[in-house]
Amino acid sequence: MKTTVEELKTRARMWRQRADQSLYPPFLLLVRGISGVGKTTLVETLFKGVCPLMSTDDYWVHPASGEYQFVRARLAEAHADFRMRVMRHLFQSKLPLVLHNTASRRWECEDLLYVAEQIGYSVEAWNLLPDLSSGQPNLYEIFQKNSHSVPLEKLEEQFQRWESLRPFDEIDVPWHVHRSIGVRP
Repeated sequence: MKTTVEELKTRARMWRQRADQSLYPPFLLLVRGISGVGKTTLVETLFKGVCPLMSTDDYWVHPASGEYQFVRARLAEAHADFRMRVMRHLFQSKLPLVLHNTASRRWECEDLLYVAEQIGYSVEAWNLLPDLSSGQPNLYEIFQKNSHSVPLEKLEEQFQRWESLRPFDEIDVPWHVHRSIGVRP
């Protein structure tokens, strides 16, 4: 299902309200998309200060300087750290959680979504799509704005291996929708 700007803002408002009310079961929202598409910007715009936000990228941020320092040789370690932090949160806090990761393949995230569902979380995924207005993804624009210097070839690989997360609820968020909400200056 594709969504509009207003529909996405309404869904975000609903999730934020649910985070404030203990009457509802906690939620896990996964915002996913290829590197540089705007996941972190959108998530911080809509949910910062509302509930915890987690990403594998957190591993690469230096605690003192806040500087992003990616080391490819430690990628498996970063993913394991992310999974451990998510599981700890799910089992210990029972509070809402927003994840923002590339997660282009099912196996990269479906076990976390299943666990969350099994222990009572509402689960939803937002797929941030690149610009597809020409019929082909405009990955070059993402490459140019990418804050992590991910090579264009890697973006193409991520896009080509994209898999649906069905049966989980998924919402496809077109480029113009998420860019209008979480635009970087």
